[in-house]
Amino acid sequence: MVLNNFGIKEGKPTVKAWQKGVIQHYLNCGYSIDEALLIARREGALVSSKTISNTAMTAGREAIVDYLKGIGTVGINYMAIGTGTAAVVVGGTALSAEVSRKSVSYFVDAGTALTITTFWPSSECNYAIGEIGLFGGNGANGSANTGTMFCRAIHIYDNTSGDYDMTWDWEVTT
Repeated sequence: MVLNNFGIKEGKPTVKAWQKGVIQHYLNCGYSIDEALLIARREGALVSSKTISNTAMTAGREAIVDYLKGIGTVGINYMAIGTGTAAVVVGGTALSAEVSRKSVSYFVDAGTALTITTFWPSSECNYAIGEIGLFGGNGANGSANTGTMFCRAIHIYDNTSGDYDMTWDWEVTT
């Protein structure tokens, strides 16, 4: 799907499960998050990886248009996970059952593509995950249901036992 007037395409999130503690170990050794993920991947700590579809929300598209007009000043800065599995509705403004929200760990700018990555240690994502979303805009903070929801995806992953650290890489292209 394309935001017609501006050629902004939706991205697709890739969820990755990692051996518990490996990434945090490298972070504690002073590596940046992107370096820690690279080393962990080379060591074989990546347990699973799956790319899923998502939906760009109307409010997120409107925020992008406002930004292009010089009205908005804050982009995407949080990712949230929830336990809800209600069908995605493009007019939705929040996850159906948000349980955890984190600041984006890092961005990779590749010219016409942007990858937005968020890392969750197992202790912070030990839920029966059913949904994920990207949030930002004025008013977004670390509290649930704040800011503008740019994208939402249904993603079923049972991590209630806290066996895995998780990352979500959301690639957005123009």
